[in-house]
Amino acid sequence: MNTSQQGTIGETKVMYEITKIGLPVFREISNTSKTDIITIINGKCVKIQCKCTNTNVNGTVIVTLVSRTSKLVYTPEDFDILAVYIPFLDKTVYLNWKDINNKETLAFRYIVNDNKQKNSKNIRLLETYTDFNKALELYLNWLEHLTVT
Repeated sequence: MNTSQQGTIGETKVMYEITKIGLPVFREISNTSKTDIITIINGKCVKIQCKCTNTNVNGTVIVTLVSRTSKLVYTPEDFDILAVYIPFLDKTVYLNWKDINNKETLAFRYIVNDNKQKNSKNIRLLETYTDFNKALELYLNWLEHLTVT
């Protein structure tokens, strides 16, 4: 399966998950922007970029935060929420810009070896990021903070 097919599967999975919680979904047709899906929350458009990754290193999923088309690192203007589908786990992680913090790659542990590792502040546990509603809430709080200050 090529990367385009994997991307289509990832986008479809994210659209399914968003639709399942009762939100409308709008999909880009031309594939020329860094926004794949748009949903509307309280009258505001929320831009979602979808990625798909099978990169797995010793119980850690690696996500590259570089646009496949432009080869540039994503910026906050590109999208509001990043959705990453992981086919071999059949899970999606949802990230906002606080999580991304201008990094080029992120790593998520899905296998934890011991309590010390589980409680480490330096390890992102995959399960912490699988709730779309939580990512959306964090994004909306961040957006509200920007408009207030």
